[in-house]
Parts: sequence; structure tokens; C-alpha cells
Amino acid sequence: MHESDGLSVDLGVVNGCDAAQHVEAVRDAIEQAIEKWTPGEVYNVSAGNELSNRDVANRLLEQVGDPSAKLVDVEDRPGHDFRYSLNSEKARRSFGWKPAHSFEEGLALTIKWYENNASWWKPLATPKILSDAPWKKQW
Repeated sequence: MHESDGLSVDLGVVNGCDAAQHVEAVRDAIEQAIEKWTPGEVYNVSAGNELSNRDVANRLLEQVGDPSAKLVDVEDRPGHDFRYSLNSEKARRSFGWKPAHSFEEGLALTIKWYENNASWWKPLATPKILSDAPWKKQW
């Protein structure tokens, strides 16, 4: 996201993304896995929200409420996956895990966190980090 010339959101080409969940859901899954896991087993954590980058960005801009915001197509980083999709049925069945918030609720909580913690993250949002292709920059 960039704010220099109004709000813009850079998009790559990820078509399906099931990683869109609130941090509390991930924390809860880890806590439950620590208590109830079976050694040697693997548990995926997924909210079941398969959304494209464009869908997530549109929902973000809708909640932020900036009518002047725009979506910008940018080059994907090398090796970027075209789709993320996990099945969390095993975690749900094995230790009763489920996301604590809907996608919309989690997004609203995340936006609120960024609004309330700008002094922590804004210094990290350097022009190099926010460039269209930070992996091409000299570090």
C-alpha cells in the first residue's frame, strides 16, 4: 500500500489465497496443537476463505473507505506462488480448531491494529520496502 499520491494497493497475480485469516486464529491453532497434537502429524491451518489478491484488496479498500484509492498491477516477485490453498479439516477434527473471526471481522481488526500502532510500523515502511519490486533493490 502506498499513500504518497493517494492510497494505492499493489497487486500480484495470486489467484487463490486461503491464507487470509486473522492472527488470533493462527495463535489459537498453535496453542491447541501444542496441547492436543499427535507426534509426527502435520496440521494445516486455513480459514477456508479462498480469495484472490484483487478480492482481498477490494475488501480492504471498502473497509478503509477511501473512494480515491486505486489498485495497481505490479510484477510478481520471482518464485511467487500462483495459488495458496490449505485444507484444515484435520486440525478442525483433531482439536476442534476453527477461526475466531470471519474474514471481514479479522480484516476490520487488522485495519484497527494498523491505525492504533502506526508509530511501530510506519518507520519500517521505507521507500525501498514500498517500491514496486523491492527484491530488485540493492540491500
